[in-house]
Amino acid sequence: GTMKKKIAVCIYGQIRGVELFENHLSEWISDEYDFDFFMSTWNHTYDIKYPFIESECLDEFEIKHFTGNDRVAKSCYLINRVIRLKESYEMKNGFSYDVVVCIRPDFKQDIQQLFKGISSVDVINKKYNRPIVSLTTSLRVWPNINGVMLPNDYTFIYNQEGSNLHANLFNLLFLQEKYPKDKDWEWSVQSKTNNGHHIHGFCFAYHNFLVLENKLKHTRLER
Repeated sequence: GTMKKKIAVCIYGQIRGVELFENHLSEWISDEYDFDFFMSTWNHTYDIKYPFIESECLDEFEIKHFTGNDRVAKSCYLINRVIRLKESYEMKNGFSYDVVVCIRPDFKQDIQQLFKGISSVDVINKKYNRPIVSLTTSLRVWPNINGVMLPNDYTFIYNQEGSNLHANLFNLLFLQEKYPKDKDWEWSVQSKTNNGHHIHGFCFAYHNFLVLENKLKHTRLER
């Protein structure tokens, strides 16, 4: 038969329970895809037994000189870390994944729609030499805001270039300070519309991503 496509699944964020690992990742089985799992999270007290290729638990830290919602900064940091774990595994083993999926540990995906999203990124990737991401909603322009927003950050499906540019978002914001400082809306902790998801929209617009839309549904597992 044909070789299965290799898909990296990068899990980032705070662990709020074990349901995803115990009940749902086992559904990620396909005739077309082989999945390798990576995780970067903060130290926690849950007992997670799962055959990750690589995983790490980090000490949470304070983001200095930053007035916005620090959950935003921390999630960007974990995305950076988990995609770097994937990258170093690729480098050690001399190959690269066909598609990369980045997810949070507190949601489960509708698996058939997920496979469709992966397939569309894989197909389009062969046609265009640019970063690609598939999202559950298109990027939206918010009224009276000079920028784009992204309504959620549950699942990102990218080609290789897309995943690596998303990993670089932390550096873009906090080292190169590329974000629009005058635009409080990106960061406001009080803002009703923003838990920090919009900043991913900033990344995809800044790097001129080709943005695809998928029909993926999510179920929240833990709060």
